[in-house]
Amino acid sequence: MKLKLAVSVYCLFTYFLIPQSEAYTYANSSQFSSSETNLPKEIVVASDSAQNEGRAKILLPIAQDIAKLLGVNVRYYECPWARCLKAVEKGKVDLIFSVFKTKARTKFLHFLTPALATHDVQFHFLVKKSNQIEIAEYDELANLTIATLRGNQYFEQFDQDNELDKFAAVNYQSAVNMVLNNRVDTMIDLSLTPLKQRYSADPLHRLKTARYKPKEGIDEYIALSKNSQWGEHSELLSNVIKLLADQGTINRYFQQVAALESEN
Repeated sequence: MKLKLAVSVYCLFTYFLIPQSEAYTYANSSQFSSSETNLPKEIVVASDSAQNEGRAKILLPIAQDIAKLLGVNVRYYECPWARCLKAVEKGKVDLIFSVFKTKARTKFLHFLTPALATHDVQFHFLVKKSNQIEIAEYDELANLTIATLRGNQYFEQFDQDNELDKFAAVNYQSAVNMVLNNRVDTMIDLSLTPLKQRYSADPLHRLKTARYKPKEGIDEYIALSKNSQWGEHSELLSNVIKLLADQGTINRYFQQVAALESEN
């Protein structure tokens, strides 16, 4: 499929939280010319209702840039992360941001290229200081109960280990509470989690990070539901994202993310 990209120069959008009831209208303002016709009139983007501050708040307006280039409208669908994944799997939502690629997810998602960013991610196991639990290597997880976040994927060895005693929490605060209330021994966390969020969930700093910290390079993507109205337009959307990347637009958003996270 040959796509002709029109040159576009436009400003970054300011990043304000967009309620589910609001939509951005770009009909008939397309700056993107392609051989495709009959595109859907609207693109629906998952907005994790528990993460609408900071990082997510900065990155979600990329959807407005995509919609403007295509000349379609954009609407945000608020949902907890696990429900967002279900919605995109069923095709109720078209796009979901900041997704890590896994074999299981490729069954229902197109991972649009190029990736938004590549991260060197450490996986942390948080334990209660007073419990004196030490985790120095992977094998020591076998004797512990572990809280995860529902819908999240971590590193392959951990994700595929069905012998581990894992319990899915509905959100980050719930996972922290499970550890603090001795319902589980530890929880798995990411080095990408802002310290502000961790300390907000554990204001008395009763948790510590265990010594075992596996590390992995992970690409962060915008993903498209294979079951959505846009499912057959993955190549078109990838070309739009490539244009935004080539123009430096995506990098400028991530510079804002880096500045914010350095403050926290």
